[in-house]
Amino acid sequence: MDTINRLLKKQASKKRSKDQDETDSINKDDSSTNSQIPIAFHYVSNKDGCTLSIPLDVEIPIKFSKGPNYPPPVPICSVSGCTRPKKYRCVNTLKYACSMEHLQMMDTRVKQSF
Repeated sequence: MDTINRLLKKQASKKRSKDQDETDSINKDDSSTNSQIPIAFHYVSNKDGCTLSIPLDVEIPIKFSKGPNYPPPVPICSVSGCTRPKKYRCVNTLKYACSMEHLQMMDTRVKQSF
């Protein structure tokens, strides 16, 4: 019962005086000049704009060790004489086919060889 009464009591307000607000704003201005040196990349986007903080020991422009990994080229159809890109793969031979006709041709060749 004591716990319920304590939770239901009105808590004391935490209003601040105008003098405290003024001293806080003065102290806040002083702390902004003593900003910390960033140790990691830090990106901020808000209503005032965008900022990017970069550590001092990072050389600009940044040189990456590897380039971007582009997707590999799309394989072409395995049927001789066809140069279209693959759409299907034969389950038995694992060869590529560009259409259902070419896929059926590969399946019939496999069945005939058995």
